[in-house]
Amino acid sequence: MKIRTALLQEMVAKAVKGASLNRLLPLTSMIEIRNEDGLLTLTTTDMNNYLYIREEIEDEQDFEIVIGVEKFAKLISRLNCEFVKLDLLEKELKVVTNNGSYSIEIPVDENEKPVQFPFKQISSEAKRGEIKLSTVKNILRICKPALAVTLESPCYTNYYTGDKIMATDTYKIAALDDKFMDDPALISAETMSLLDIMDSDIIYAESDNEIVFETDNCSVYTTKANGIEDYAYNAINSLVDSEFDYHCKVQKNKLISAIERVSLFVGLYDNNAVELTFDEEYLTIANKESSATETVELEQGDEKFKCLIDSEMLLSQIKANDTDVLEIWYGKENSIKIKNERITQVLCLLDK
Repeated sequence: MKIRTALLQEMVAKAVKGASLNRLLPLTSMIEIRNEDGLLTLTTTDMNNYLYIREEIEDEQDFEIVIGVEKFAKLISRLNCEFVKLDLLEKELKVVTNNGSYSIEIPVDENEKPVQFPFKQISSEAKRGEIKLSTVKNILRICKPALAVTLESPCYTNYYTGDKIMATDTYKIAALDDKFMDDPALISAETMSLLDIMDSDIIYAESDNEIVFETDNCSVYTTKANGIEDYAYNAINSLVDSEFDYHCKVQKNKLISAIERVSLFVGLYDNNAVELTFDEEYLTIANKESSATETVELEQGDEKFKCLIDSEMLLSQIKANDTDVLEIWYGKENSIKIKNERITQVLCLLDK
């Protein structure tokens, strides 16, 4: 099989993102290369998500092989010839260029047969819909920084997609007022990251627990994440919609710079805490010892209020917000809220 090197490099660079390289799950370290009537498909997996990268090529020779993805991907990325040829031999795949050849061993299963990827197909009666690519981009920018990264409550390592799209680690909440799919579901962080590979709006097909996300040249087959019954949506949503007594408006970039400077003086055992003091004209940021203090002028102020907050958490949420002027709501002893037209972020406060 002969293919333009630049095209193969582009395809492999995308496909490798679907391989989790888990040594305990051998298939996650492999790639399937399949050509049927000139449609070349590369497949990788983490055993929950199956990523398919497709392109039409001039060579219509049928071709199918599964090999290790790491060596193959590194080799292809380093080629500088116009065309590359893949020759399938009995026990090896030979990669041939105009000035060299490279042999990659073909892995076999316990029966000494070449490894194969499972065939994944969703019901023809699956419910279908469309997801805007911009929605995926917004989820990854706004909601991803709020996802749980530990497994104390596994359901919170996933995105909740329903009337709103939410992410939380129980200390911070990010809610996007947008629609993903028709029915509520938990979508894993890995699945959502793979959707970022796509370059156009996405068609999805949903049947029971299975979902296929698809564009012209890319598909992701996955299953919904478990634990939606444990996801405290109503309680979380009530926090998102809760009312606060006061609010202010402040330039985002000025606030980020001030917090970053004061954070340099936060003590090792201070839990990243900084003190925020709101009043009618200014927002003052200080470390616990008040050895570093900075004041940011507000565009709009309100009543005086003091609180302690984790500076790293605060920065991550401010940076994820896409507005130039932040609207911060405050007055409660346990949380503050950052809100604009479509984004709501709720951040837990520290004990004084």
